[in-house]
Amino acid sequence: MGSITARKGADGNVSYRAAIRINKKGYPAYSESKTFHSKKVAENWLKKREVEIQENPDILLGKEQLIDLTLSDAIDKYLDEVGSEYGRTKRYALLLIKKLPIARNIITKIHSTHLAEHVALRR
Repeated sequence: MGSITARKGADGNVSYRAAIRINKKGYPAYSESKTFHSKKVAENWLKKREVEIQENPDILLGKEQLIDLTLSDAIDKYLDEVGSEYGRTKRYALLLIKKLPIARNIITKIHSTHLAEHVALRR
């Protein structure tokens, strides 16, 4: 299921890339990789991740990280990842949305009725 490859960086240090690729019937093609400074750590991560995937095949659908993520949490994650790349107006607009009732909903369960209520509230 997984493989580990040694990679030599521009600075001469060796890092180890653990990769998992799965083509399972009934699921979309799945691939995941992570880089480590130690081969032993890469092997441990690979074994642990393979067990997680076998115990919970929904990971192959990409649903394991979205289960309880609210719109507010998603906005926080987005702002953390993007940082100050965007302007002040966009950041403040996202922070405003976090204060509104729609932000308390789990993102995978937001429907058109939630959006309609949000639009009506904003008028």
